[in-house]
Amino acid sequence: MEIIDGYAGMVSERYRELVEDLFGLSELKKLDELPSHTITDVLRMRKRSYKRSMLDHTLSVSKTCYLIGEKLKLNVRELARAGLLHDIGFVVKGCKICEIDPISLYSCGFCHHRSSARIAREIGEKDTVVNAIRSHMFPLCLNPPMSKESIVLWFADKLCALTDFIFLNRIFFRDLEPIKEEILKFRE
Repeated sequence: MEIIDGYAGMVSERYRELVEDLFGLSELKKLDELPSHTITDVLRMRKRSYKRSMLDHTLSVSKTCYLIGEKLKLNVRELARAGLLHDIGFVVKGCKICEIDPISLYSCGFCHHRSSARIAREIGEKDTVVNAIRSHMFPLCLNPPMSKESIVLWFADKLCALTDFIFLNRIFFRDLEPIKEEILKFRE
């Protein structure tokens, strides 16, 4: 068990170094105010009593992208960053559906990928990151994943949404709690 824990610690530290400059993004911190993909968390949204937030989800997606990218020998920096930023567009005002009824948040599956990609471009992310984010909602959006990185993000997002839904993420991603706490300490 010590070997596994030691490896997990090394992975967490390497992963953290790739994304820590994003921790101060105000939009990233706001993701903690939104529920994750579990039905019970969505139903609890109005009471703000959900257990996993969208920030938990994006951290899980980011770490999954990193781990898959490491195995496939892809650019893990770009994958980790794309995973962390892929749902950041959920917190951007301007979506008419979400302004009418916040519980309709998930209708933004049709638009948040564009807002997320725009934010990534504005903060200087590479085209690989921006394009992966833009296509992560395929087939709801009409941009299919065209690169290996886009496919990895698309897959990791669906996998983590499923594990959110069936409550397995608490088991697989316990090591992300300190990173989440560090992001939240930047609150204004």
